[in-house]
Amino acid sequence: MEHVNRFKNDKRSRKSRQAIKEAFKEMVLTQEMSHIVIKDLAEKADVNRKTFYLHYTDVYNVLEDVEDELLDDIKKIFGKFDMNKIKTDPYPLLLAISDGVSGSENETFNKLLFSSTISGNFMRKIKDMLKKELFNSYNFNVSNAPKANIVLSFIVSGVVDCYRDWYLSDRSESLEELARELSELIKHGVARYFEIG
Repeated sequence: MEHVNRFKNDKRSRKSRQAIKEAFKEMVLTQEMSHIVIKDLAEKADVNRKTFYLHYTDVYNVLEDVEDELLDDIKKIFGKFDMNKIKTDPYPLLLAISDGVSGSENETFNKLLFSSTISGNFMRKIKDMLKKELFNSYNFNVSNAPKANIVLSFIVSGVVDCYRDWYLSDRSESLEELARELSELIKHGVARYFEIG
């Protein structure tokens, strides 16, 4: 009986956390972080303040949880690919990212990433994570690490900003076309630069 009650509490706890995160996502699309207060957030999530404090210390703690969850989703995309193949032909990975950006179920993610009040800091975290994944896949040594950092910053910023520009544009070009163009730029430019192609 105790096990069943604990399970119910765990289920209720997960439901409360998810409600808080979803309410936060909605609020941050229209309000500055500094204007979001716990009272309003708890009310929107349909939980009381005590329940909020069982899960989070403050609004920034909710932000951190939301960002971590979204970063995990991106890492899962990377995890589906053999990065040794991707470094010479990034098109399959870019196409998978394109599918994620274009999916209607990811509209909240896209809004958070590209047009919310937290998008600047969140984009930086995504770029840092992508740079780390790519750095590891190229197996750079210490002697060419500074050069690698410059090139990977250039690539990652370019790719992420191109997706952002597409999302905020009239979208006359398909994401598949965008992925193909970015792939060609990366494949030829980086392969030649590091002589790995």
